[in-house]
Amino acid sequence: MQIQSASVLSHTLETLRGEEADRSNDAQALLGIALAAMTDGIVIFDRDERIAAINPRVAALFRIACDRVRPGMDLSTYLGIVGEAVGWPAARTAAVIENHRLWWSSESTYGVDHHFDDGMILQIAFTPLYDGRAVITYRDISVERRLADAVAAQTAQADRFRQTIATVVAQTDAAAAEGQAMGRAGESELELIVRDLGEVVIAAQQSTAAMQDAAHTSALMAGMIDTVVDQIRHTSTAASGAMAHADETVHLTQGLSDHAASIGSILDVIRGIAKQTGLLALNAAIEAARSGEAGRGFAVVATEVKALATQTSAAVARIGPQIAAMQAATGDVVAANRAIARDIADIQQRAVVVTDTARDQHDRILAISAAIDETALTARAMTEGVEQLASRNRRFNTTAMQIRRNLESVHLLTHDLSVATESFQATY
Repeated sequence: MQIQSASVLSHTLETLRGEEADRSNDAQALLGIALAAMTDGIVIFDRDERIAAINPRVAALFRIACDRVRPGMDLSTYLGIVGEAVGWPAARTAAVIENHRLWWSSESTYGVDHHFDDGMILQIAFTPLYDGRAVITYRDISVERRLADAVAAQTAQADRFRQTIATVVAQTDAAAAEGQAMGRAGESELELIVRDLGEVVIAAQQSTAAMQDAAHTSALMAGMIDTVVDQIRHTSTAASGAMAHADETVHLTQGLSDHAASIGSILDVIRGIAKQTGLLALNAAIEAARSGEAGRGFAVVATEVKALATQTSAAVARIGPQIAAMQAATGDVVAANRAIARDIADIQQRAVVVTDTARDQHDRILAISAAIDETALTARAMTEGVEQLASRNRRFNTTAMQIRRNLESVHLLTHDLSVATESFQATY
């Protein structure tokens, strides 16, 4: 529209310029009326870059006083006032002036949209004319652009709504399909759980029977242990008797030791007597050698020898009873040893009984061990069954949780669909 307005204006100018000179005043009046009636801002520059004509719409668009921009003003001054009105810095104003001169020299129409801080959008078109003049048009396209943006936003929102609906429907279908699959999986898991529970019950029954057998075997073992305890008690009594006899033997042996010590002291006496007898005999020999035939000394020696012999006889008489006592003690020792032998034989006999009982007990223990092993195997089977049941329960719980999350997702998707529908309805 701006380019067409510029073309119409250019054609109008050519027409007016072709009129006769006497009609120039009427042409200028018509031009002023046309410029004032246009809704677009229009500025016409002559060959010297000065404003030849300008309508009031330009000042209104840039919010400047009408008397500030007027015919005869050069391009730089005009753009400087416009830049000051819209808040351009000096550098940008200089760049805008340079751009207009470049457009002027290119002899081509240039268009640009300028966005103001208050939201207004101006569509600016610069059109150089063939005779060196130029026309700048300004059109406020804010409403058109906002309408276009609103239509685009509504179209985009409608597209998003349709996409949201499609996505929600697809995800809802997928969630429903997954929920059905998980429901079937949950039913299968429940069937397996019921089957495993039956196996666990059977294993528990077998474990109970095995434990009953073990209890019966344990009762028999308790009776065997009582018999062993009784045998051990008798063995302990026999051992006590043997210990008493052993103590008596020790006592008797101590008596023999004491008697032997007495005999030793007597022998010491005998030895002393023998020594004295030897000394006396020696003295007698010496005296005999000195006396010659006298022989007095022999009488004395003989007397002493006789006395020593008497003492020896007495000592021997004392040894006799001691020896008899030793013999009697030895007999007692023999009797005590015989008693010990009998006690030991009794102990050996009872030990044989204890051994047989222990052997029977060993067999019973083996039976108990076998029963315990069977119980352990049954318990292991029960444990494995329980573990499998627990694992299936965990998987079932996981499936249930996944189903719940899927239902929550479906709920959220439905909520999003509801919100999108309300927004779409509010928009349209």
